[in-house]
Amino acid sequence: MPSALAVVAHHDDHILWMGGAIQRTRMIGWDWTLIAMCVPAAHDHYFRNCSAALGFPGNPMGFRDRQGGAAYELNRRDEMEKQLRAAIEGKTFDWVFTHSRYAHGEYGASHANHNEVREIVTSMVAAGDLGRGPQTLAYFAYDIIYGGGGLATVAKKDPLYPARFFMQLTYPELVFKSQWCQMAPDVATSLASLGFPCPNPEGFEGDGLMLPSPFIRN
Repeated sequence: MPSALAVVAHHDDHILWMGGAIQRTRMIGWDWTLIAMCVPAAHDHYFRNCSAALGFPGNPMGFRDRQGGAAYELNRRDEMEKQLRAAIEGKTFDWVFTHSRYAHGEYGASHANHNEVREIVTSMVAAGDLGRGPQTLAYFAYDIIYGGGGLATVAKKDPLYPARFFMQLTYPELVFKSQWCQMAPDVATSLASLGFPCPNPEGFEGDGLMLPSPFIRN
């Protein structure tokens, strides 16, 4: 049974950027650990319920939520690493997923929390503390598009830095994902600006990454 770890910043990041991938792989036996590191107390309940609906317990942490500014202005890197190490209880995973490593992030703007989480996960994987090597680390890979009076995200198509792997969602998977995105507590001020339905297909890339089926190689 493959083991997989998703480490994201916020309560809605796991469902928004890879909710379909978690659904699909769960059906073929993948065992997921879901961690969100910057979850305000008011959003803790949503993250736990959404994770449970995906089939796995969610582990929210209470680091400060901050979009603007530089990484680690409000959160201490050493404390974030310490709590992440404690949360995984010495486990290593076959696959690790986290935020985009490009300047525009997932939706056109750098996000301090996303950068914090991605940097920590990358360094811990490189040190052998989370995954089985950098080739097992998958980053979200999305671009922004404009249309219909709003902003939306799509799997990254840049010919130089494309998404190397896709998860093409079925209609039921997309409906499930969209429903949970629309139940997020800050949907009217946050997710609504990204447009709906949420990204389909989902996109991933990484150094030497070779995700197995049911992921589709680009």
